[in-house]
Amino acid sequence: MQLVRSTNPNKDTHTRRRTVEEQTVVSQIPLLKTAILLLCLWCPTVVAETARVHLHVEVTPSSSKLIDEVTVALLPKTSELRSLLNQAPIDVAITQKDAQFQPFVTLVQRGASVDFPNLDAFAHHVYSFSKAMAFELPLYSGDDVQRVTATNPGVVPLGCNIHDWMLGYILVVDSPFFGSLENGRAQFPKVPVGNYSVALWHPSMKKPWQQDLAVSKQQIEHQLQLPNKLRRVRPRPSPLGHDLEDY
Repeated sequence: MQLVRSTNPNKDTHTRRRTVEEQTVVSQIPLLKTAILLLCLWCPTVVAETARVHLHVEVTPSSSKLIDEVTVALLPKTSELRSLLNQAPIDVAITQKDAQFQPFVTLVQRGASVDFPNLDAFAHHVYSFSKAMAFELPLYSGDDVQRVTATNPGVVPLGCNIHDWMLGYILVVDSPFFGSLENGRAQFPKVPVGNYSVALWHPSMKKPWQQDLAVSKQQIEHQLQLPNKLRRVRPRPSPLGHDLEDY
């Protein structure tokens, strides 16, 4: 029998092209299997990192009369947690009224805007020399609301160049989980599990006291011993006839 070669070049070209495509698909199968395996290994990690709990923090001695003036913040220690908690901060306002800052202590998340409306009939010159947020708002009054941005974490003492008895504080934290104690306790809903530093601060402390805190599904109750003895800190009463000791 005599073999006859195909004389159709288009048919031969088509056959060779199909063979190359089949070889390409076969060669990509191991890569596809590897990608699926990596996806399966990655998914449980994501679920574990995004698990959230309702966290309870108790600070002792709770019998101290000043314990509810202590602020508490949960500071994430890993880049994954910081990315997870990277949400838009809530802006706040610190009012000047009766020649005092109201409220006396303000907590804000880094990146928040802080407005300084002046409700007095006279001008104020608000400033801070802090490393965390140094600023100066020259004399202003009326409807002219001044604004600054909390760019760095830390304690920000406030003063007025005109009324030197005025005193206030801003505590800037790099976390959306912060607040003041109530009966020595604080609660934080929907906290992602992971490693944090818990920061406690009071106006009688130069800087926040911090302690490592591991948040897990099994450990949602944490008790902390405040090492600092608290002392009462208040702005001096206004000599303008307003006793604002409770502010």
